[in-house]
Amino acid sequence: MAATEAAVEVEIKTAIARQIETVTNEARNMQKWFDLEPVRTGNAQRSPPGGPTYESLGLRPLINCKGTYTIISGSLMLPEVREAMAKASQQYVQMEELQFAAGARISELMQSEWALVTCGCSAALLQLTAACMSGTDPELMCLLPDTSHPAIKNEVLVQRDQRDDYDAAVRMAGAKIIEYSSLRELEAKIGPKTAFLLALGDADSGGLGIGATHEEITPAQLVKVGHAHGIPVIVDAAAERPDVPNPYLAQGVDAVCYSGGKCMRGPQTAGMTLGKKSLLQAAYLNGAPHHTLGRPVKAGKEEIMGLVAAVEQWVLVRDHAAE
Repeated sequence: MAATEAAVEVEIKTAIARQIETVTNEARNMQKWFDLEPVRTGNAQRSPPGGPTYESLGLRPLINCKGTYTIISGSLMLPEVREAMAKASQQYVQMEELQFAAGARISELMQSEWALVTCGCSAALLQLTAACMSGTDPELMCLLPDTSHPAIKNEVLVQRDQRDDYDAAVRMAGAKIIEYSSLRELEAKIGPKTAFLLALGDADSGGLGIGATHEEITPAQLVKVGHAHGIPVIVDAAAERPDVPNPYLAQGVDAVCYSGGKCMRGPQTAGMTLGKKSLLQAAYLNGAPHHTLGRPVKAGKEEIMGLVAAVEQWVLVRDHAAE
């Protein structure tokens, strides 16, 4: 194995070890559901009037005192979001036309160049990674996650203490994650195979990283380095507030991703990406309804319209100070 490949493998092992620990705990916790025998009466009946409920399935709803965690179903959708989704479910629409119209509306509200709706923030990372690796070249797009073609850039650089479980979405596209600690080390590790620089949005408040803080690097500093080499910068800000004007776009990043089902109280299976039109449209081409790597992570018409409603409420209606 080449020395550089060996170094990459050693660096990834630390992050992989954390993810393995996370998944081990998840599997252990889920075992109780595996062990349950399904209750079948042999005489299936219709649900009560109004359709199935958690209670009719034998579940007890939770009182959420923790936050907008996916494992406890994220947030509660706003009434306006539920209404928009219900209306969307009653008609057909051309999905590309809907995505472009939704992108135009959201970008107008969020004061960004463009916006893309995905089926969550991780889906956005997958599609953006694919876009940075293959662009809009049909041959390269259809090869992923095989990155053996010499034209595919397959390395993503991220600061070591900003590694987290969620960058699995980046590796899913076939990318290798290359770690660095300082700006000097970042400069040294940028090469012809670098696809983009990844940053964790809330790193300045502790983040979700796995190690001790090394050198504090702002998004603006990453942008300066990345853009000098023609390399985009992408921020994962899944659980953060999508403030207007956007603090990351103001520092020059190319894309920033948010969950739609957390503080925005949109659909749990929706995500919002803001940023450069060319990059986001390439990411869209690398996802559904197109026959590319991201097709399985599909955002339906209901999720798209629900997110539009959530963004309208976030920007135009909700009293954030009171909340």
